[in-house]
Amino acid sequence: NGGETVERDDRFGPSVPLEMTRSLRSALQNYIVVRTGVALGLFLFTSLLLGSFFFADLWLLFSTLGAFLSFVPFFGSFLASVAPALYLYLDPDHPAAHSILALVLLLLAHLGSSLLARAQFKVELHPAVVLAAILFWWIVWGIPGAIVAVPVTWTLRLLLENVDHPVAGWGY
Repeated sequence: NGGETVERDDRFGPSVPLEMTRSLRSALQNYIVVRTGVALGLFLFTSLLLGSFFFADLWLLFSTLGAFLSFVPFFGSFLASVAPALYLYLDPDHPAAHSILALVLLLLAHLGSSLLARAQFKVELHPAVVLAAILFWWIVWGIPGAIVAVPVTWTLRLLLENVDHPVAGWGY
C-alpha cells in the first residue's frame, strides 16, 4: 500500500483505509443532517397541527417529544403519534374525532418522514438487525443508545466488512 491509502496512527500503526474513512464520515454526516432536518420539520408540523389546529395545551411538549423520537426507527414514530392522540382523546375539551384525526395525520407525517430519511440514507441493515441493535443499545446506553443505535451498528458493519483477516472471509 505504501501508506497512501491507509491512515496512519503513530500508536497503533496502519489503521483504516482512507477511502473508507472518507465515505464513512460523509455518510454519517449525511445521516445526521437528514435526520436533524426531518426532526425539525416534524417539530414544526406537529407544533402547527397541535397548537393552531387542535389547540392542545401540551403542544410544545408533544412537538419536542415527537422530534426527538423521530430519531428512533420504528418505535419512535408510533410513540410520537399515539401520545398526543391519546391526550386529545382523554381531554374532555376535545371531541373524540379530534384524537382520531390527529392520530392519522401524525402517523402519516412520522411515517412519511421516516421513509424520507431511509430513502436519503441507505442503511442496508436488515430490519431484524435494526430492532436487535435498538434493543441492545437501549440496554447499554438507555434513550441515547436507542437514538444512536442505527448509525453505530451501520458503522460497525462497514468497519467489519473491510477487515482483512482470513477468518473474516469464511462463509463467502
